[in-house]
Amino acid sequence: MLRVGPLALVVIRNVDEVSMLWKSTKAFTFDGFIQDMYRGIDIPESSFMPLFADLHTFGKFEDPQPAFIAENPNKKPYIEVQFDWIKDQLQPGPLMEDTLQKIYGNLSHLLEWDNMSPALFRAEEKTRVVNLYQWSQHFLVEAAIKAFMGPELFDLDPNFTQHYIDWENTSWKVAYRYPAIFARDMHKAKEIVVDALEGYFALDSRPNISWLFERMQTEQRRTGIPRRQAACLNLLMLLGINLNSPRTLFWVLAHIFQDPALYEAVLKEVRASCNSDGTVNPELLVKQCAILDAVWLEVLRLYNNSSVARTAVVPMTIQGKHISPGMQVIAPFRTFALSQGFVGEGVDPLKFDAFRFIRDPSLVKHKAYFPFSGGKTYCPGRQIAKAELFYFVATMLNRYEIEPVAGNKAGFEVPAIATDKPNLGVIGPATDIVLRLRRRDGAEE
Repeated sequence: MLRVGPLALVVIRNVDEVSMLWKSTKAFTFDGFIQDMYRGIDIPESSFMPLFADLHTFGKFEDPQPAFIAENPNKKPYIEVQFDWIKDQLQPGPLMEDTLQKIYGNLSHLLEWDNMSPALFRAEEKTRVVNLYQWSQHFLVEAAIKAFMGPELFDLDPNFTQHYIDWENTSWKVAYRYPAIFARDMHKAKEIVVDALEGYFALDSRPNISWLFERMQTEQRRTGIPRRQAACLNLLMLLGINLNSPRTLFWVLAHIFQDPALYEAVLKEVRASCNSDGTVNPELLVKQCAILDAVWLEVLRLYNNSSVARTAVVPMTIQGKHISPGMQVIAPFRTFALSQGFVGEGVDPLKFDAFRFIRDPSLVKHKAYFPFSGGKTYCPGRQIAKAELFYFVATMLNRYEIEPVAGNKAGFEVPAIATDKPNLGVIGPATDIVLRLRRRDGAEE
């Protein structure tokens, strides 16, 4: 057991005991982490604690009843019903498909040569020089936010993407409970983003908003949460959607560009998965690009720094240690994925192996591999995350010839991981990669 200030922590070292945390839903709760995130963005407990309580906390509502009452036969707390809405939007079905089609359209538009923001590249005679992480983060974030919110938000704040990124890049201070005096940059950036979201939710018409965000902000207001606080809650939802995708994409592309043979193999796969007119076919990408899929899975193994974290609500025993109510139990996923038990004896677990999951497909279901967590917190957006990443990679490789500015591909080194600040999920790079883009002849846009 460890003590960090007032917190008593128990770290799970036996992978076989992780599933116990997920299955023991009445013994452990995830609510404390969510509540700390709400506190960290200045939502008062009087507003958010009722979301975790019995429904009678809200009293009686005038008809029509809120959806979290009318569509909740099991009388679950509001926060559990909201998680059901998230799954309805992000898991396979009409809502997810509609969102994906919007993301594809947004990415296709943003990745067109003539539509790239001049702030994101340095122009040369026939080429453009970009910073890979900055470039891909901006495009993925904007494509996703426009898909979920619509263009009306950007009418209010044309620079919303950058303002959001400024906040996201400091948002780790929320989860790690940084004192306000040391988190002024985070709070300043948050106020700018929340100003825009508050104005957006005050609009009389939001014709392009997704079902999920319309449902959440409407129902949050029915609970009595003021509009500005509802904007803060929805900001955290945007963080959940956007946080890991750009980092994952960066590492996938970094390893592809570093290895000439891998680059050619992925390019061949991508081209074979396009339509006859040369446009990207998202369904074929996911089904037929085995090498790209293996690279993605290996990136998640090597760079995903997520953990399962639960708070005990009843006495338990784990690893022979007594767990009292209030103690926090964590299991670091990356530790398990970097173990010899996963990669094999004598194998360097820190070495990237693009074909690991092709040689042994069963590793996807290995008990030490948790790329999307599990249990009640099993990531509901995992299909969207994979689909948008594959689409970005395919579109980028189809449209542009790409080479690192420093040296050639054979001499290119993948950056080290960032160690200067904590990570909430996928680890970011210590340095960016500078690439030169050139339009392919006859590339389909």
